[in-house]
Amino acid sequence: MTIRIVATIAVLCSHLAIVAPALAQGRGDVAGFERKAWRIQEGKLRIVCDIDPDQRRTTFDRTLWLLNTIEQVFSGMATRRPSDGLEVWYVKERPTYLALIDARAGADGTNTAGMAIYGGRRTMLFVRGLEWPTIQHEAWHASRSVFIPNMPTWLDEGTAEVFEKGAFLDEQFVIGGVGTDDIARVKALYETESWIPLARFIQEDDDWNQRVRAGTVRGRAQYVQAWAICHFLLFADDGRHRKRLNTFLRALNRGADEWKAFDAAIGANDKSVAALDSEIRSFFENARPVDLEDTSRQLLAWAGDMVPDIPPRGVIDRDAFEDSLVAWMNRKELGTRARDLADSITVKSGRSGRGPVVRIDPFEGLGWEMRFE
Repeated sequence: MTIRIVATIAVLCSHLAIVAPALAQGRGDVAGFERKAWRIQEGKLRIVCDIDPDQRRTTFDRTLWLLNTIEQVFSGMATRRPSDGLEVWYVKERPTYLALIDARAGADGTNTAGMAIYGGRRTMLFVRGLEWPTIQHEAWHASRSVFIPNMPTWLDEGTAEVFEKGAFLDEQFVIGGVGTDDIARVKALYETESWIPLARFIQEDDDWNQRVRAGTVRGRAQYVQAWAICHFLLFADDGRHRKRLNTFLRALNRGADEWKAFDAAIGANDKSVAALDSEIRSFFENARPVDLEDTSRQLLAWAGDMVPDIPPRGVIDRDAFEDSLVAWMNRKELGTRARDLADSITVKSGRSGRGPVVRIDPFEGLGWEMRFE
């Protein structure tokens, strides 16, 4: 019997460059790259890469799993720009990376580790090396550009940061992870009075890139704050605020004015915005880390122990299964992260010889499902 963990997030829910003339980028060997690069194309995804040819299938599959998760955000939304698919270049050497961006897209990649570019019907992603956090971040920008071309920068970058912190679990990509350092950085903004009041923060998009280029403390802090806002809307309070982000994204996809969309999703007055700001602060003052890989390991370990007790036809004692899982996840060494778990567990016995299905929804802001196959 095999066990499969599926982690889902029910959501409708760096920078995107529009191609423009640019100066030639150094002496990168574009022709040499083209000769030695491996290529895979399936459907609308095409990858060209000169890194680790022995792992080409893994690299392609990981990219596909990542894109599948991003597409969940835009489920049911219409495309707003024509696109023939996504072309991805993973490049080993930095000079070649810069030269490829110039040669293929006519853009300047100076001071970037990755760049998503839209032009004509082409959606392109360039990344220096196989740095998955950068790939995850930029893949969001590339996909988003087709559905919501004019997304507010704070929302675009904040969501890209959410994807940057995601993890590959089995044959899927999952977002929602929070590290101890992430929480510390948000708290530091409050402690140093560097957190910008939300009503003002969302109106400072025009100077975002200027602060990034200047390399200021404020330029780095804006990413932390944008991530904190987006993470809160997606995962705080077991996903209770997710509808607000859904409403915002759908309105933007329909072409609504940014501020009208924000008002419909968050609130039309200063009091509503201030209340959200206060909720975000309270959440991070009491936040705990969320380790997606460790959560998956803990669930798999429990499921493995339960396999011998599953009869051939998959009919089980649901209460016993639930009690066992609650006890396992509330072990002392795991702390209090699994509190109130019992209220969110659903257990279904297998039918027609199939194994049982156990679902925890929500847990850590995600729906976790265990299938005994």
